[in-house]
Amino acid sequence: MYLDERGYTVLKTIVNNPAITGKEVEASLQLSRKQLSYTIEKINDYLQDNGMPKIERLNNIRQKRSLEMGQRIFIRIKNVDF
Repeated sequence: MYLDERGYTVLKTIVNNPAITGKEVEASLQLSRKQLSYTIEKINDYLQDNGMPKIERLNNIRQKRSLEMGQRIFIRIKNVDF
């Protein structure tokens, strides 16, 4: 499994701002709610396949990802070709 360009961009956005809301991600990347949900599902599949914890959507729609974990994720996928 690999991350496509959209998945990489969404993951990078969340890692760079762990308190970002779903609506903010949608607006900044011009995605619909359905597109964002699907992309997060694909990101979570990728993370799980690589032994990393999933992104959790909190009740208030905030994305939760620690910066430390985000840095580990990007170290592992920084050589992804798009």
